[in-house]
Amino acid sequence: KPVSKSRSNWLGGVGMQILDVLDTLWLLDEREEFDEATEFVSHLNFDKVKEAASTFELTIRAIGGLLSAHSLSGRKVFLDKAL
Repeated sequence: KPVSKSRSNWLGGVGMQILDVLDTLWLLDEREEFDEATEFVSHLNFDKVKEAASTFELTIRAIGGLLSAHSLSGRKVFLDKAL
């Protein structure tokens, strides 16, 4: 917010960038980074979102990222977190 010189975290502080690139890491065969992201996801708790989050963004980016990672890798942790 340039005018107010304040910040806004409309993604809820859940590591959205990580969730957003899970499929890309898999497709680019970046297995070490994918494994690190998988570890992050295994500890992710959506009940402890730090700030108000956009429901739309959480749906399309977080849940979409988790479901695509599950579809590509077959790892159950992604499906469990998406549900």
